[in-house]
Amino acid sequence: MKKMMSLLCAALCAATSLVACTPKPVSAQPVAEEFIEDFQSRNSEGLAALVDEPDAATAAIDSTFSGLQAEGVDIQLYDVNQQESIATAKYTMNWELPRDRTLSYDTEMTLTKKGSQWQVRWLPSLIHPSLGAHQALQLRSIPAERASVVSSDGVELMAPGLSYRVVVDKEGIADVRPLAAKVSGIIDKEHAADDSVSQVDAGDLAKNLEDTDGSYSVGVYNEKQIEPMRAELEAIPGVRVNEEPALITKEAGLAPDILSRVRSIVSDDTEGAAGWSVAVVNDNGAALSDVEYHKPAPAPAVRIGLDYNVQ
Repeated sequence: MKKMMSLLCAALCAATSLVACTPKPVSAQPVAEEFIEDFQSRNSEGLAALVDEPDAATAAIDSTFSGLQAEGVDIQLYDVNQQESIATAKYTMNWELPRDRTLSYDTEMTLTKKGSQWQVRWLPSLIHPSLGAHQALQLRSIPAERASVVSSDGVELMAPGLSYRVVVDKEGIADVRPLAAKVSGIIDKEHAADDSVSQVDAGDLAKNLEDTDGSYSVGVYNEKQIEPMRAELEAIPGVRVNEEPALITKEAGLAPDILSRVRSIVSDDTEGAAGWSVAVVNDNGAALSDVEYHKPAPAPAVRIGLDYNVQ
């Protein structure tokens, strides 16, 4: 009996010793935490030591910060599920965007064990779950539709539209005088057909161009005015026509002086509040889908104390 008890005690001690000597599995959580810290601080060297494809990972992370115009990111790790040689870490991304905007979502990373060390497997989804290869996130502004201007008796006087600005870019132009003569000639020719198009003196334009660095605005025209001369102007090296949002008078010749002053006074009141989105874009910058969307808020119509029938 004593011999049997001795054998049982010896076996129990041996089993206890074996359990005590079995090494504890290496945790993947410290590597996941370190990756998150390096992501938040944009520590490229630290990230490179943790990821299996460091160049692709650091380039994508830099592209994300740039595309989102991000002012910072806070990442909260909330779960690490570990198997023998693979682990999944789940976390919440909280991006700080311009104008006090935020972008929050959950995603995850995969870690694999290489020898006794854990390594983060590079996948675009560790930045956002909707990202695939050669894709990035981009913050985009969504302009609000501009409001109309209506008379006191409810007639629409001005509506949102486009104006056309003729601009000269001086870079690469050695002598501005021939260019000024061409631009002036085209505009003066249109003035002869439509006296609402203001003439441009070639000498004055040349002097203004000589005194200006960079770009110079020659004038702003409506669609009817620019259409006959746009192709000729844009054929001149250094000259371009910019399309710009504007309030366009619905009826030509209606109280032009009054409506011109009204336009300058109410312009800000017609703009509304722009919306914004975060889009998944490809290498060419083309939007594939939106992961966040906030629609714009158009401004209400602006009513002025001008009676259409009286005018």
